Amino acid sequence: MPAVAAAAFWGFVAVVVVAKIWREVVFRRETETTIRLAIEKGQNLDPVMVEKLLCQQPSRGPEGLLVGGAVTLAAGVGLPILGYFVSRSGDNGAFYPLIGVGILVSLIGATLLILSRVIRSKPSDAASHRLSA
Repeated sequence: MPAVAAAAFWGFVAVVVVAKIWREVVFRRETETTIRLAIEKGQNLDPVMVEKLLCQQPSRGPEGLLVGGAVTLAAGVGLPILGYFVSRSGDNGAFYPLIGVGILVSLIGATLLILSRVIRSKPSDAASHRLSA
């Protein structure tokens, strides 16, 4: 049974990764089709606009790290609580491992929160680098 759970987890991870890659490929293809149709219809396309369309990447700011860190930290706090209730239901061996996992997940959440603060306080080099390129 543990092998099935592990295979299901890694299968889910693979599906998420492939879906993300597929989404980017489809988005890029649709953007190129739109540009091609505009050129075929005789529209004048500004090079800056074409570059902007082709290089659209969602900006990942500190807000994503803040949300992810908060959710991960809450999960880390909830895992020992889950361990307590599981141990009360009869499985006495679940409490201490879930405390350890909860501490690990809480540390990951705290790190994400710290990174969101570091990125927020750091001046943005990426915008100036993009403009100079």
